[in-house]
Amino acid sequence: QEGNHFRFVDEAICAYQITGEERYLDLVKDYCDHWCGHIEKCAAAGGPIPCSILPEKTQAKEMSKAGVFEETQYTIFYSTVSDNTMYDIVSGLMDAYRLTGTVRYLKAAETMMEQFWANGKDGRPAIRYKDGKWEVQDGQGGETETAGAYAPDCTYLARLALRYHALTGEAKYKDRILAWARSVDEDNNKGDQVMA
Repeated sequence: QEGNHFRFVDEAICAYQITGEERYLDLVKDYCDHWCGHIEKCAAAGGPIPCSILPEKTQAKEMSKAGVFEETQYTIFYSTVSDNTMYDIVSGLMDAYRLTGTVRYLKAAETMMEQFWANGKDGRPAIRYKDGKWEVQDGQGGETETAGAYAPDCTYLARLALRYHALTGEAKYKDRILAWARSVDEDNNKGDQVMA
């Protein structure tokens, strides 16, 4: 299961809210419970928490065609842990928490976000886990990269921080994003930005 499959859970949430049919709510809870188990297991093992759930003894192959098995490797389009796929997981879990009040969903969402902050540097969160290491957008950019190339990598945690604050009233992620924004130096470092 890829994390971006949570987009289908969004549809099930809408279907439940419109129709009131329990089968849609059951689908949401089943999928979220499955992901919570994955998140809890990986966190207990010391992480990172991959944005895909694979069968036992299957390894992920990064940055390839998504959804294809090659012997014991499952190819994924993104990194093992990517901020954009994490966004889908956390959004879905927060929506499920809003709908059901199940605290486990909120805790799992927090755990997914926390790994980016725990593996960041100088107040900046990590943006992905790839090739066995966490990467942090350091604001320097490459020789041929423009500031805009980093914009997508900066938006996901910022958007989630605001959604988390609106949902819970707790500002812990919002405060981190604001501190990150205050440390940005766009004049001197073309890739140094946070956008939401």
